[in-house]
Amino acid sequence: MWLMLLGCSEPIWYPTVPTDAPTADTSADTSADTGSVLDTGEDTDTLPCSVDGGASVNQTISNGANVEVAVLWRAIDCSEYEYHTLLPGQEVVQQTYAGHVWVARDLSGAYIDHTDADGGLWEVTP
Repeated sequence: MWLMLLGCSEPIWYPTVPTDAPTADTSADTSADTGSVLDTGEDTDTLPCSVDGGASVNQTISNGANVEVAVLWRAIDCSEYEYHTLLPGQEVVQQTYAGHVWVARDLSGAYIDHTDADGGLWEVTP
């Protein structure tokens, strides 16, 4: 039995999506992306989506904004899944894959910043 399990080593390319994770509204910039003082005008429809196949990395995410931020993973189909809520000055280390896209939004859903995971430090700034 144990030897059979060792032979099944299919790589997992995505972070585990929490079963209770809500998806963010990515349909139109006029809904959740406007009206915040931190909204940079970035249209979520133009944000990149995660790509498949990168190396496993640990991405350090630091909240350099002066508000609480939600950190969301943006999937290959551009759906967003919330992983963390960070207070100003807080940071977290997230296991992910090179080429995966992470998005920071304020708690109203307004866009703040995004990054392609590279295993370095991402300081969220408006």
